This record gives sequence, C-alpha cells and structure tokens, in this order.
Amino acid sequence: ASAFANTNGGLILVGVEEKEGIADSILPIDAELVDKIKLRLHSLLQNAIEPRIFGVRIGSVKLPEGFALAIRVPRSSSGPHRVTAKNSNRFYLRSSSGVYEASYGEVRSMFIESASAREKIIEFRDKRIQIIGSRAGFLPLAENDDKIVLHMIPLSAFLMGNEIDMSDIVEREALLKPLGSSSCTPE
Repeated sequence: ASAFANTNGGLILVGVEEKEGIADSILPIDAELVDKIKLRLHSLLQNAIEPRIFGVRIGSVKLPEGFALAIRVPRSSSGPHRVTAKNSNRFYLRSSSGVYEASYGEVRSMFIESASAREKIIEFRDKRIQIIGSRAGFLPLAENDDKIVLHMIPLSAFLMGNEIDMSDIVEREALLKPLGSSSCTPE
C-alpha cells in the first residue's frame, strides 16, 4: 500500500493469483474469513505505515466460490510513507515491473515534492483570494464585502509529473465558459 501511495495510487486485489504481473486465476477467500482479513488489513494500514495513508478503501467482491478483496489506495499528499512493521523503516515505490525499495535520492525527491506541493497550494490559494478581493475575476461579484471562497482542485494538479497540456483546452474554450458568459474573457 505504501508503494502505491508514494507513486500514483492503485488497486490491490486479494484473492487473485498473478503470474508475471498479470491476473492468472481466482483464489477465493472463504466467506467467514472476509471480515477477519479486512480488520487485519485495516490494522496494518493504521499501525504499520507512517504517516497513515488517508482515503484507502477496502471492498469485498462476491465470487461463485467465495470472495475477493479490492483495496483502492490513492496517491497521497501526506507522504512519503514508510513501512514500520517488524522494526522496518523502508520506503517503497511502484513501477510497471513491481514494487521496489526507494533509493536515497528517490526518498529525498519524495520529501521535496511533498513540501513543494504544499507551498504551491498555499500560493495558489493566496493568489485566488487576491483576485477575488480585487474583483479581477471572470465575472463580477456582489458589491458587498462578504464572500465565501471554496477551492476544489485535484491534488494531482500540484504534484510533479502532472503537467497539463493547455493547447487542447484553448481549442475547446466554448465548453469551459463560466455560467452567464459567452466566452472565457470578461465582457
């Protein structure tokens, strides 16, 4: 789970056998063991990884002969995460060929990226509030001084390696116009 959280997130399947990284066969979990295994997994996630990974979801999937578990691990904003089970203090990453222990340089980069993302979020928020306060946004706001500001932006927008190609957006400007406007520029 820590490797997924430290990279791009992912899905772990329990009850599925794999060969060379490809699902090969089903090894169903007995119905009476599903809750016990889920509790054990939750315990490991809470006590064997530091800092804790938020947003992990564990679901069971009914199969003809039992169950499988699907564990969705999101990319984390509070990493890097290390495994602390059995007196271990290791950081893991995931690539297309599997999980591996992060090198010193990779761990260093993860800490820098985490701090950089926080700084970018604060900077973005401050700029947006300044634009709103100066009434320089796309649409004019009410003249009173009371405002509630809610920014909902995917965390991935602030992490390294997630640049967005704006050329496609410019070509589709009509789809992005604010409500009550005929374009993306103030009229």
